[in-house]
Amino acid sequence: MKEVGTIRRSQIIGPFGPGSIVDFRLPSGALLSGVMQGLEAWDGYSGPNKGLNDPNLIREPRLEAKLGIKGFRPPLIGQYTFQNEKRDRVLPVRRFPDWQSCPDCHVIQKSGMWAPSRGGDSLHCGHCAGRPAVVPVRFVSICEHGHLNDFPWDKWINHKHDCKQPLLQLITVGAGINGLRLKCKGCSETRSIAEAFSPNGIPGHACRGGRPWLGDYETGCKAPARMTQRGASNIYFSVVESAITLPDWRAHFYDRLGANLSTMESIDHDHNLLLAIIQNLVLPSWDGSECADEICDLYLKAKNKDADDATADLKMAEFQMLTKDTRGIEFGKKDLLNAAQEIPETLRGLVSFISSVERLREVRALTGFTRLKASVAGKPEPLPLSKSSKDWLPGIEVNGEGIFVALDQSAIQSWETSPAVETHVGHLQSQWMEAKLAAGENPTSLPEGLSARYILIHTLAHALIAELSLESGYSSTSLRERLYVGSDMAGLLIYTSTSDADGTMGGLSRQAAPSRFEHSFLRAVSSQELCSADPLCSGGLASDGASGNHAACHSCVFLPETSCESFNSFLDRTLLCASDFAFFRNLSEANPRKETVPLSAKSSTVSIPTQANRAGAARELQVPAFKDELGIIEFGNTLRSDGPIKLDFSSIGFATPSGMLLLSRHIRSAVDRGIVTGHIGTEPNDYAANVGFFKHCGIEVPRRQASGGENYLPLQAVDLGKWRSDAKKSSLSFGELANQRVGRMARLIARDTRGNLFDLMKYCLREIVRNALEHGDGDTMWITGQYWPARDTVELSIFDNGIGILRSLQRNEKFSNIGDDLKALRLAVLPSTSGVHKQESSNAAGPETTDDTWNNSGFGLYVTSQLARRKGHFVIGSGSKFLRIGSHRYEKGDFSLSGTYVSMNFSVAELQRAAAEVGTIVKKGESIAQRYVSKDADAFASAASKEIFQ
Repeated sequence: MKEVGTIRRSQIIGPFGPGSIVDFRLPSGALLSGVMQGLEAWDGYSGPNKGLNDPNLIREPRLEAKLGIKGFRPPLIGQYTFQNEKRDRVLPVRRFPDWQSCPDCHVIQKSGMWAPSRGGDSLHCGHCAGRPAVVPVRFVSICEHGHLNDFPWDKWINHKHDCKQPLLQLITVGAGINGLRLKCKGCSETRSIAEAFSPNGIPGHACRGGRPWLGDYETGCKAPARMTQRGASNIYFSVVESAITLPDWRAHFYDRLGANLSTMESIDHDHNLLLAIIQNLVLPSWDGSECADEICDLYLKAKNKDADDATADLKMAEFQMLTKDTRGIEFGKKDLLNAAQEIPETLRGLVSFISSVERLREVRALTGFTRLKASVAGKPEPLPLSKSSKDWLPGIEVNGEGIFVALDQSAIQSWETSPAVETHVGHLQSQWMEAKLAAGENPTSLPEGLSARYILIHTLAHALIAELSLESGYSSTSLRERLYVGSDMAGLLIYTSTSDADGTMGGLSRQAAPSRFEHSFLRAVSSQELCSADPLCSGGLASDGASGNHAACHSCVFLPETSCESFNSFLDRTLLCASDFAFFRNLSEANPRKETVPLSAKSSTVSIPTQANRAGAARELQVPAFKDELGIIEFGNTLRSDGPIKLDFSSIGFATPSGMLLLSRHIRSAVDRGIVTGHIGTEPNDYAANVGFFKHCGIEVPRRQASGGENYLPLQAVDLGKWRSDAKKSSLSFGELANQRVGRMARLIARDTRGNLFDLMKYCLREIVRNALEHGDGDTMWITGQYWPARDTVELSIFDNGIGILRSLQRNEKFSNIGDDLKALRLAVLPSTSGVHKQESSNAAGPETTDDTWNNSGFGLYVTSQLARRKGHFVIGSGSKFLRIGSHRYEKGDFSLSGTYVSMNFSVAELQRAAAEVGTIVKKGESIAQRYVSKDADAFASAASKEIFQ
């Protein structure tokens, strides 16, 4: 027996349990791939401590009763003595796949055909110089019944009849799987490996029923054999059952019985013999005052309670205990310690109980595994870990802490029975059923997770884990969810744990304090209102119907699968906060306390110092830095107050188009109202003065030539009224007119009239200007932009003083019921939203063209937002709200300027890919428009919106 490596014990009760494939690096440096052996092998290498005689046996009465066993054995460690010889207690592994490949000559053959090393721990190619160590082949065969076999390499090629040396090589002739071929050196026949990746199984080869973790084969398997990579995630999905230890006298009673418990369980059918065992074995070391009869009665009482637990709902007992404050209950060192917390005012009526779980013990047991698909709600059924049933299972105990939240039962019952929620969930259920039927399955019932209550609580748990990972100091991979959902349950436990006996450090449970929890909860819900993959995500286009998901993807609510009970299934932000019928639809608008919640984790602090002058004197306000766009929005909100103000520009620093445009509009509004009475600190800001910032603020500052002022579009005003008039006089559509006139602006940024940068700038400027001309009804638009070659960044910022997004959309009867700016902004970036109504008012109607090139299809804003958010960000503000959407996150907040503001930030390096991406973006947009925006909309992009590069 050779030692090949080590694995953490917790990984055995998870991804590396019996039946899994694990790679080890041998002492010689060679790679060994093997399949972990079944439970019979555990006993074979555990010495005299077989089965329930393991001194490290773990007990958890409630979980044992449910699984019908008598204990849990942790993965083997340490040593035992056999014939006066110390031997290691190890977990055996069997080499798999058996076929190995030489990295030099690319020959593949079974392990017995290679030369062993001197130490016998690795295999080598004896025909290549240097005798390189061979490596396991990349591919294996699995089936939906859990069988695992070598790929039929020796039968994949049809050799020529005169082939005398059928020696196989796995060669690469091109990129990807299509470039991988199996070749016979003897007859030169080849065949592509790509052919084996068929959805109907490996062509011409049935599953052989291999069970290498049990050392045998099952005959008669009719499932198609599927080829997959050796390290693919679908090779092994562990099925783990767990229970939290509750204050229960049985656990302490069993602990006191110790090793005698297994003996008593084997003879408890004979009352007299049971008494004799207690008298002779238990009493001599008993630490209590009970006599043998009393111990016997306690034992039988405990066993009767175990029988009741076999049919009881484990989670119901936990839920009932978690909704209590257990600090006054007499408990042991392993029992749940739960401290109830005050419910914040903003959450009352929605949340009924919050607690700090200061101590918990969880026992996790590996009950089986599946291949190809994870077992969700018991389907597919787990495969066995042993040939014969055993009275124990592999298990570990972990200790930790957490936060428990229970939702208000009456509120959730009223919500889940509302027509809108029932209709939405009914649609998800229909999609799930259709997906299963399309996959060849014939389900007879819906999974328990496909209900409004479960999806809501599950999505909330994911949102809280994402937020608490930022607040508690634990990564999202360290946090886990435990959901309590049923007709009488509506709660969730977020917890972290470790196999260390002392548990964790309390960083998570402290977050349950009312002030901290309110902050975390509000941010968690608010963060899920939008996704950086919207509108694909919000429209359900990023989800597979078979998962039970709708508005859920890796950019918003998905978590590492070790944190999730359901492998990221049954999730939907729509039911959480992202719809009119969401449970927390009003809560997402609540603002956490400003003294504890910054506007943005990445934005710099907005400094607004004031000086205590004599009564009636002007306050002195420090203007924030240009680069802090969100900070500028917050600063603009402070300018709404009355009273004289003196502005200090000494700290505005590096100028950006978005910063200059936002600041100038906020300050100009204050100047026009007579609030600004003076200013200081303008002298160092040559660049800002040169490009027109102070002029547009309404402040007289001499313009000076700024150094390095290339590749920028000075802040300038566009007379929209004149442009509309010019369009009518020249019989040009608004799109044609804008296309002609924005070319000069694009040239100022790109410093050229050709190339990808010029084309992209012209496209974005044209589409935003078109929106203002056709929908805004404003008379002025302000535009500025900048290209920084050294930073690989270009930025455009545009502002108009029109009626705003909300009022513009309300003109259309399809959107007349929209009642707030945030919903209007979310709709604005959807494709064809503004295109469903061709003519909004007589003022906004431009001349018609003879073709559909410049039709108002409503795709311009959608395409520009999708391009910007990929390697930059896109900001849109109108009325009282703004949204900032990036590649992996979004932020929202209050906005205090009338009209519409749009800002885009691009990575120039990505422009080479943009030509191909626009077609994909538009195609997805047309699908979104038909399915999500309006079924009877003009859901096809115009020719002008489809092409950037001419």
